[in-house]
Parts: sequence; structure tokens; C-alpha cells
Amino acid sequence: MQRLSEQTSRHTTVVCVATSATTWRNLSKYCFNYTFKNQRPRFDLALVCNGSCDGLHSYIKSLQPDYYLERANLGFDLAAFDALLKLLPQGRYRNFLLLHDDHWFEDDTWLDSLLQLADAQPDIAVFGNLIDCSEDKLVQHFEIISRVLGYGRYLDEPSPVFTQGVAGLYRSSAIDIWLRHDGIPHIHNNLKNLAEVCERLASFMLYHEGCSFMQIPPGYEAFLRHRDHLSSIGAPHSTYSKKVIQP
Repeated sequence: MQRLSEQTSRHTTVVCVATSATTWRNLSKYCFNYTFKNQRPRFDLALVCNGSCDGLHSYIKSLQPDYYLERANLGFDLAAFDALLKLLPQGRYRNFLLLHDDHWFEDDTWLDSLLQLADAQPDIAVFGNLIDCSEDKLVQHFEIISRVLGYGRYLDEPSPVFTQGVAGLYRSSAIDIWLRHDGIPHIHNNLKNLAEVCERLASFMLYHEGCSFMQIPPGYEAFLRHRDHLSSIGAPHSTYSKKVIQP
């Protein structure tokens, strides 16, 4: 990984964006719009790319990320996030915002809104687009795959929700849990069904360790947009934890 800024950052928030050699043009179409760039002086930016191609490096350089990691194009974005988080300086950041290259913000005050939400909810460790596992159609053979990968212990008391694509705002306490348990579950190939199992397991791990989850209000499609989607099937409640599920 390259550390592209020579000075030690005073920011407490790092925005981590995963892209790839086949999808990186989404960055200019979605993620790095005006509202994102307008807030750029207030956070550190870490980019991770699965693969490489012509035109990619010059575009990445124009974004002036504080960190840039290029890796093999395997394992989809979960593997990319895992590799990036393991290489960021431990203990430096209080907040981690994980985004895919086709996420984007419409509200110019998006950063303030997220940080104020976190400040107002000190017991919540994860803010994202929560998907209800009871309604979610899990991929076939979910339990078998989970146990083969070594994560069967999280199936005894699975989280009622998971964060879609692991995108969202995480406190450092949640990131630390992943790092203590060998990182975000991922695969070393590009089999989509296996990756979807890992996506759920990532939330199950945090829930198992006592992390509370909250849906970004008023619903992520109204706040943290994903490509051109206008609606999403979200969780029925706003907060979830092992101690209490909001009625």
C-alpha cells in the first residue's frame, strides 16, 4: 500500500472506497461527485482497487487519496475492504466509512449528518443499509458454506440483519473486532454466491461480539444512494442488538 500523504493526518474519519479494474469508472459517475469532493478536506481517503488497467492510475492520482492499495482482482469488494483495513494504521481513526464505487451522496451535508448520527447514538457501532435476514433469501447451502469456511459458530445465534455490501459507517470498535478475528470473511475467487455468504457473515461476527446496528435514517436510498436504484427492501426496525430489538 502507498501512503500518499507525507503529513500525519489530524482527521478522525477515514473513507474507504473499493473499486476494480472493471468498475472504476463508477467513481467519476457516482462516488466522487461534487458533494463528496466538497467535503474532501475533512477526512482521509483510502482507495483499494481489485486489478489494474489503462487509465486507472492517472485517475486515481487525480483523486489524491491518502492511501492507495492495488491487489489481485479476486474476492470482490469484501476481500478488497479486508486487505485495506488490515493495512491502515491501527488506532488512528475513530470512524470508518466503507463505500463501493457506485455509492454516492446527494445531500451536501452528508458527512455532518453521519457524524452527528453517530454522536447521538453512542451505543450503536454500525450504521448502514440493514437487510432483514428473515425476509432475505439466503443463497443455497448457506450453512454448509459457513461451516466449511470456519464460521459455523456464528450460526447458533445469527444476527437478524446484515449490512448490505458491508457499506456504512463503522466505529473503530467494530473494525477492531474484524481485525481480531482475521478480518472480514472473504473468498479468493469470484463466485458471487460465496461472496454473498461472506457478506452476511461479516455482520454476524459483529453481532456475536455485541455490536449494535442502526439503519441510516430515513432509509439508505434517501441518504446514501447506490447507483440508480430508487428503492430497497430494508429491515423493519431501525436498531438491532443482542440486548434489545426495537419494537
